[in-house]
Parts: sequence; structure tokens; C-alpha cells
Amino acid sequence: MARSLMARSSALAFQARVGLVTRWSFEGGVAASENRYIGEAVSNRNQKQRSVNGGVRWQPSSAASGRLILRHSQGSYPGFTRGGVTNEPDDFERDDVDLIGTFSPSGASSLTARLSATREDHSV
Repeated sequence: MARSLMARSSALAFQARVGLVTRWSFEGGVAASENRYIGEAVSNRNQKQRSVNGGVRWQPSSAASGRLILRHSQGSYPGFTRGGVTNEPDDFERDDVDLIGTFSPSGASSLTARLSATREDHSV
């Protein structure tokens, strides 16, 4: 008999974009999320995370845009286990740089490409 995995995920995010009637605008936001897994065998996967981001958007036409976003995240795996032994929480910090391009030739289609660089440090 196959065992099922139960998980509960919750997230809250806010993103805003501010700009004059130009090709350039600024954007920023905050987000928080939590993933909880039901069952002792998988409870070490529980995760909490908070992040803040900011960047610029360039839109040379109604069909094309580019974005450069910087993001900083902090989080924790509160029930981190190693070798079957529960240790202290594994806290982490992550910094991301995202370069995103979008092309929408019509209302029925769009193409988005994303290039990201990430650095992540863990306490464990």
C-alpha cells in the first residue's frame, strides 16, 4: 500500500511597481512562506522563509520588457535532522540577482526568459 505525503503550505506576498509615464519603473516587495509536512519521517523538511526584493523594470514597447531584481531571503529548517538525530535549526540566508526578459507579440502568447545567480549560506 502506498503511503501518501501530507503537506500544508501558506504564503503571503506584496509587490508594488512605481514609475512615471516613461519606459522605466521601480518595483519592490516582501514575501513570507511556510511549508509544514505531516509525519515524523518528513518533518525535517518543514521550512519558514521571509524575503524582500527590489529592482528596476525597462519597457521599451508594449510587447517587450526587461527586469533586474535583487532579493534577500532569510529562513529556517526548524526540525533539521542529520543521521536520524534532530539537531538545532538550520538557518539560512540567500541573495539572488534575477535578470528577466519578457516578449508578448500578441495577447494570446508570451515568452519569458530568466537568468539568476544565487548565493546561499546555512548555519548547519
